[in-house]
Amino acid sequence: MAVFVHVLVSGESSIWTGLSLDLGLLLVLFGVWAYAENTVVNRPEFTLLAYFAYAPLTVLLVVLLPSWLLFPAVVVGAVVNEKLVEELAPAKPYYFGHPDEERDEGGAEMGDVVAAVRERVQDLRDTVEGQREAS
Repeated sequence: MAVFVHVLVSGESSIWTGLSLDLGLLLVLFGVWAYAENTVVNRPEFTLLAYFAYAPLTVLLVVLLPSWLLFPAVVVGAVVNEKLVEELAPAKPYYFGHPDEERDEGGAEMGDVVAAVRERVQDLRDTVEGQREAS
């Protein structure tokens, strides 16, 4: 989100920044799906991208540095994040899905998520139409 806002405000973006944004969007959509389906994601590709390519430090470097330094920003961010994980040695450095003890309690089904979004959109439409009729 921060990189997207930065690109909108600065008005400059390279093709690589755009591809990074697209990949980040796919990663977010996959994460939302996994959360809604109550699925723990242990795939190394997913965790590698999330831990390093889209970690807060990496995003900060991507925002602060010019777009032509995207690759060095990602590499430096990934290296520093790796060193932080080694130094701090957290049991679980970032959140992926429900904790194991909550996993069997269920989660929101994807149909429930879609129904809730449709209901909210309809509420917003009703509110807008009500405001139009009032004025």
